[in-house]
Amino acid sequence: MSLTFGLLVLVFAIPSMVAAYADGKAPRFGAVTFVLGVGMILMAFATKDGGYALGELPTILFKVIGRFVG
Repeated sequence: MSLTFGLLVLVFAIPSMVAAYADGKAPRFGAVTFVLGVGMILMAFATKDGGYALGELPTILFKVIGRFVG
């Protein structure tokens, strides 16, 4: 689940950093959010034996979304 939330946090971090840069401000919140997302993803990879394969990502994402929707 931390992999899915980490990816979600990254999705929101990138526009935040771009918007701050476009306004001429330091992207502090976006950078902190980006680091948090990367940390969550690294934690997910470190806690699963053998890690994740790239082909597993869609299945993992849909399983986690399915838990909340269904």
